[in-house]
Amino acid sequence: MACTAGECIGILAFHQGVPASIAVDSKYVYFTNASGPGTVMKVPVDGGAAIQLASGQSSPTGIAIDSNYVYWTNEANFGYGFVMKAPLDGGAPVVVANGLNSPLALAVDQSNAYWTSVGDGTVAKAPLDGGPSVILATGQVSPEWIAVDSTYVYWTNLGGGVMKALLDGGPALLLANNGIGLAIDSNYVYWGDYGSGNVMKTPLDGGAAITLATAQVGFDLLAVHGEYVYWAVTYGASAVFKAPTDGGQTVEINSVSSGPIFGLAVDANSIYWTNGTLDLGAVVKATPN
Repeated sequence: MACTAGECIGILAFHQGVPASIAVDSKYVYFTNASGPGTVMKVPVDGGAAIQLASGQSSPTGIAIDSNYVYWTNEANFGYGFVMKAPLDGGAPVVVANGLNSPLALAVDQSNAYWTSVGDGTVAKAPLDGGPSVILATGQVSPEWIAVDSTYVYWTNLGGGVMKALLDGGPALLLANNGIGLAIDSNYVYWGDYGSGNVMKTPLDGGAAITLATAQVGFDLLAVHGEYVYWAVTYGASAVFKAPTDGGQTVEINSVSSGPIFGLAVDANSIYWTNGTLDLGAVVKATPN
């Protein structure tokens, strides 16, 4: 790793096509490769060879993990989209849900997978072991980010509402307008203002929006861990930033010179992102120095 400006930056995987969404546990970083014959991969958090978990997938995009499986969306439209899973240690992929219209973002809890479908403007769920899909919200415009806690599923419509609905169904509730990106912790939903590029937070139960950072134009990825919220400016002058969740100075973690950022994840020690240049795509790790 190269260490500058208080951060040690290292590449965990390279030449990965177009690595998209990313997730991390204590041992591995998991990511989808959306280009060509799509793959689902993992690489050790401390470095090592990238390991293929699934191949021949159709535009694998969103990703989520639990203690046993990695889950992902295959983002095909016109009823050809899927939610899939495979064991973390490798094994045959299994269908969780099918017949979907461009499923994109994905989250899981102990019982269900939850996803947004941009092709038909829905938010839905299905049992992790497979079974009928249940529509939780309809009439959404470009729902592109999702998160879940013990009571609600949350999502953001691109340039529209930051929303939530009960896990078992019910009216979709508006938390904020003009949203982009999404992350949650035990008290707040974090999102971006689509017009200004401000990084915002709003109480999970609703209330006044609080500005955490201003003029971060071009970002749409958010993650939160502990005392910090992290975001990535994904196109143009790509970069990764952080700021305290209670407000304070914005810190640039790293600028990215070789293509857009498509995925962002955080654990207790490091920040991870995917750098999605065609055929040169990388999975990058930054650790405080």
